[in-house]
Amino acid sequence: MDIRNGKKIMWFKLINNPITKMAFNKVTDHFKHKAEKVKTIRQAEIEACKEVDVARIKSQDKSWKDEILLIWLIGMLSTGWFESTRGNFEEWVRIINDLPDSVWYLVIIVFTATFSTKMTDKVLNRNKKK
Repeated sequence: MDIRNGKKIMWFKLINNPITKMAFNKVTDHFKHKAEKVKTIRQAEIEACKEVDVARIKSQDKSWKDEILLIWLIGMLSTGWFESTRGNFEEWVRIINDLPDSVWYLVIIVFTATFSTKMTDKVLNRNKKK
């Protein structure tokens, strides 16, 4: 018997081994399941994107609530500059310092959602114009 034939027979026996077949089937089933899972998630994301109300998003471009929020914030922060309103500003700072962290998280979320979408839109549109 030739050494090469002996190695071929050894590989053939390894491939025909029931444990090897079972392991191979488990691995292929795992990758098939993973591919189906990814496909299902992508389909769900596509369906979610279809449900977005485009008219509502476009109507927010002409909204003044972001500007009102910014003017309110600037007004609150500028009260400390004037002698007549400095007492109100100090009281406001005391109240703000006593707020729990959860309120700060909500405030950060609101301001990020309000201003980052406009800034992102402006940056993206600026890059398209070039």
